[in-house]
Amino acid sequence: MKWHLVIGGAKEGPFSLAEVSAKIKSGEVKGTALAWKSGMSDWKPLSEACPEALDPSLAKQKEEAPPPAPPSEQVPEKSQTSSSQGLAATAKMFANRFFKSDFQKQALTTQENVQLQAAIPPIHAKDAGNYLAWRRALLWIAGICIGVATLFSLIALGNFGEDAPGILWFVTLMQIAAQAGGCVLAILAATSWTKVERTRKLARLSWACMFFVPFAVALIPLTVFISSKEFKGDDKNMLSLLLAAKYLIDLLPVVFGLFPGLIRSSLSLKTLLPEATMPGWITLVIAPIYALFFLVGMVVSMQLLSLMEFNAFIAFVGFTGLFIAPLMLVFHAKDINSPADAKDLDSTLGRVRSKMKTPGLIGMGAFVVLVLNLDMDISFEGFIRFAANLIANVLLVTVAFSDILLGLFKTAFDREEALREGPLAKSLANRFKELDELGLTDLQAGEMNLVSGMRGKG
Repeated sequence: MKWHLVIGGAKEGPFSLAEVSAKIKSGEVKGTALAWKSGMSDWKPLSEACPEALDPSLAKQKEEAPPPAPPSEQVPEKSQTSSSQGLAATAKMFANRFFKSDFQKQALTTQENVQLQAAIPPIHAKDAGNYLAWRRALLWIAGICIGVATLFSLIALGNFGEDAPGILWFVTLMQIAAQAGGCVLAILAATSWTKVERTRKLARLSWACMFFVPFAVALIPLTVFISSKEFKGDDKNMLSLLLAAKYLIDLLPVVFGLFPGLIRSSLSLKTLLPEATMPGWITLVIAPIYALFFLVGMVVSMQLLSLMEFNAFIAFVGFTGLFIAPLMLVFHAKDINSPADAKDLDSTLGRVRSKMKTPGLIGMGAFVVLVLNLDMDISFEGFIRFAANLIANVLLVTVAFSDILLGLFKTAFDREEALREGPLAKSLANRFKELDELGLTDLQAGEMNLVSGMRGKG
């Protein structure tokens, strides 16, 4: 039986058992090298697939061992069933990586290990492999979501009348082309996930298609290019209002996706770099700004309470839940911006994430109830397109900004290290000392003492 091995990132072979044993003895191959022979469904570590290559005495025992008893019933293989099961398992794995985004708990498949070792240059680092595999999962999901949104956008073209102005056709087709380009680029980035420079470039281009092109198109004053013969007076004014509303709906998920994407990116990187503090600080800056959007929603829904009693109350509950969720990060700042050991992440970052889930789920559940209860003229295609675009934008922001933030964190770490070893460290320390003596570096401004005093008087 001949064996194929992954040596130095390249697939080599076939080799006889004696040749494999010789390579192990010479130190050219280790037991952790991936191996495969005819009949195996996947590559496995050599120590597991062929232990007799490491210990020749096992080969002799194997020869002397009696053959296995014949199976009582042989079940024929069903390639289609196996293929569908493999697809379902991959989809489940991608979904887990998307929802959990925890590199300390993520495990690579054997096939992923093979692809990483076959990369040029080979990728052996566990953290790097986990990060690339995580990106791959998110990019696949983003690409599929953009594809769904593009499909429904094409279906919506059927609503265009034959007498629609040419400029409307032009900008609509430009938006659909940008979506299609973002979809292709995201999937290409996912399929070339072990080619680091290529996949990073493609992911950023995909996000650029989904972010910058819609804004560039929206900045075109369409009604200026529509002649008075096509639309007159009030009709042209109504068209302007409809276009403004359309762009608001189209651009809302683009802008709104930035904030949860950045928060998810920072929290994910904290599980990759638990000793680093910068991921936590990035989160603490973005989370309150993100919460403010929902606070505005709470104010608006409360003012509509007398007009739309039940619906306004449900909206208020939804906005409140989504407002509280990011604030949990602020309330537990110490757990996310302090250096931590990887084994302690469950009791710090994991605890904060768990506390975010309840208000977040309540908020999203309330909005599902609201959408089902409102008598709104929202088409199924429009809702799916909006949801798919929102998910895709969040994921593309997560991937693109994770790549950017990783570079920023490394640069900041290097410069901080250079500062501490250089002559400017003492000067900076003195400046901080002068500010600290006046209390100007305290994160709190005495508000907690005020609260404690009020409690004491009460």
